[in-house]
Amino acid sequence: MNQFNKLNIIFCGIGGQGIVSLAKLTHKILFIEGYEVKCFDVMGLGQRGGSVSSHLRFSKEKILSPLIPVGQVDYLVGLEQTEVLRNIHYLSTDGYLVASDYKLTSPSVNAGLERDTPYTVNDVCATKKIKKTIFYKNILESENISYVNLNFSLLSILLCLLDYDLESAKETIKTIIPQNRIQENILAFEKGIDYFKKQA
Repeated sequence: MNQFNKLNIIFCGIGGQGIVSLAKLTHKILFIEGYEVKCFDVMGLGQRGGSVSSHLRFSKEKILSPLIPVGQVDYLVGLEQTEVLRNIHYLSTDGYLVASDYKLTSPSVNAGLERDTPYTVNDVCATKKIKKTIFYKNILESENISYVNLNFSLLSILLCLLDYDLESAKETIKTIIPQNRIQENILAFEKGIDYFKKQA
C-alpha cells in the first residue's frame, strides 16, 4: 500500500446506498496500527433518499476534528451524481474523484417545482481539472449484478488507487457481509478492478 502521513476520504450518496456501511468497511480494511483514525457520518433525511456522507480520516498525528476541512480531501467516493456535486469542493487541488454515473432526480424536480442542476460531474471535473474515474452502473447490469452493489465496485477502485492488497481486502469483505450476499458483492468488487485496469 502507498505510504502516507495522512489520508482523508469522503464517501457521499443518498440514503439507502450503504454510505455509512461502506465507510465502516473501508475503515476495517485500511486499519493500520500506529495511525489515529476518525470516522464521522453526516446525514440529512437519509432514510428518505436524503444526503448522506461519511468522513474517514487516518493520520500519524493527532486528529483534532472528525470532519474533514474543505479542500483537504484526498479521495472523494461518490455513489450519486448530485451528491458528488454537493461535496466536490472538499477535494484538495491534487485530490481524486471515484464516482458512479447513477443519478437520482429529486421529487421536486420531477413535479416541476424546481429545475435540476444544469451542471454534470464531468463538466465540473473538466473545469477544475480534477483527476477522476467514473464507473458506469450498466457495467454491473450487463452482468446481471444489481446496481445496489455499486459501492463495492467503487471501493475496489479506491483500493487500486491506494495500491492496497486486493486479495486481502476480499478476505476481509467475506468476514463482514452476510453469507448470502458475498458472491454478488465480490463480483461487483472484481468488476471495479477490471474497469480500473482497463482505464489505466
